[in-house]
Order: sequence, then C-alpha cells, then structure tokens
Amino acid sequence: MSDNYLKLIPTDSQFVPDESTYHDAIACLEKLTPHGEKVRLEVYSHLTFIDQGQNFEEIICPTCKAVLRDNIDLAGKTDCQKVFDQIGVQIENETLENSGIKMPCCNSEVKATDLIFNWPAGFARFELSVLNPGIAGSLSDGDVSQLSRILGCKLMQIWAHY
Repeated sequence: MSDNYLKLIPTDSQFVPDESTYHDAIACLEKLTPHGEKVRLEVYSHLTFIDQGQNFEEIICPTCKAVLRDNIDLAGKTDCQKVFDQIGVQIENETLENSGIKMPCCNSEVKATDLIFNWPAGFARFELSVLNPGIAGSLSDGDVSQLSRILGCKLMQIWAHY
C-alpha cells in the first residue's frame, strides 16, 4: 500500500513559528482534513529537505532555467542525482544553510533554497503534515491563508507520495 502526505512548510526556509501556535495549527489542519490519518508537526534543528517522494519529476536551475531530469550521463549519474548528492553531503555536514550547489547545467553555484522542484519540494526547519489527508486536490488558498495566519508565516504545500 502507498501513502500520500500533504506537507506545509514556511516559504521562508529559516522560519520556525512560535510554539504557542502549534496546538491551534494542528487542530486547524485536522479540521481541514477530517479523513486524514495523522497530523504531525516537526521542528528541525537545521535546515532540512522536505521532499515530494515519488512525485519528483525534475529540478529547474534558478540561474539558466535548464530543466534537469533523471537522464543518465556517461558516468552513470543523472544531473538530478548530482544535485541531490551535493544536498545530501551538505545536510550531513550541516552546511546547507551557507554552501552552494554547483549546477551541472551551467556550472553556476546556487543556494539550495533557490532550487525549483517539479512537483514542489523545499527546505525548512518547520513542517506540518497530514498522512493520507483524504481530500481531492490541494488545500484552497483560503485554507492555507487560515493556517498561515495561525502560524504567522506564508506557507507552501508539498504533496509527497511514498
């Protein structure tokens, strides 16, 4: 059996909402996804990659706008794997916040937080999620605004499939 997660993260990757908002945010997401299986809130000590699971399609370079897909090169690695390898090393070394990612398309160095993912993914220190939310499509703009007001930050939605 596979699972879907709806993940909400601040658009400001470093933002962590005040602890006093957590209970209301969880209650709100439970109300918005009454058939969801489990609402969870995570605060990470360091910037973390919030992935989209099997929904991943491509990375778009923020510098040259090249679309990186999982096409294998002569060395047996895809451009996406090269980027994810760098992200993995930086997460492991806790240097993601102040290191650059060398893009295989144009050799420019970009911040990981500037990468564009299709389907959406991102980097955050805070994540609010619901397992198998039982809703058709994404939350409405109004629903996301309601959660944003509670948490005090603008949010983006990430759909992950595992």
